[in-house]
Amino acid sequence: IPGNPRISRIMPHLLYLWREERDTGLSPAELQRRLDADEEIDGLADLSIKDMIDRLKRDFSGCKETAGQLAWASGQERFRATWTWQFMRLESENLSDEHRDRFFELARSFGCPVFDPQMNLKMR
Repeated sequence: IPGNPRISRIMPHLLYLWREERDTGLSPAELQRRLDADEEIDGLADLSIKDMIDRLKRDFSGCKETAGQLAWASGQERFRATWTWQFMRLESENLSDEHRDRFFELARSFGCPVFDPQMNLKMR
């Protein structure tokens, strides 16, 4: 409905980070679906989640950590990170290219590809 702020609000952009130790036999979209359902996936590596969180805190000044999530906001830009030992899910709104690039740098530094479910694209 035009003019309705609840309907016209920009959808959050999602990115997923994980690392496969061996072939799981699953497509990235199926991996993402199972991870969102809190399933453990045989073949995924344990991630250095604490180090990843520390990196996000260093890259995004003013992050607020609560049980199981990290949140950051600056003006209209915002993101929320959630995780398990097998993956990190990054949900963002209105991020600048510079800030979004930091997610890709994070993934690269921990040996993770980035999966974008909106585009059904896994990027190395």
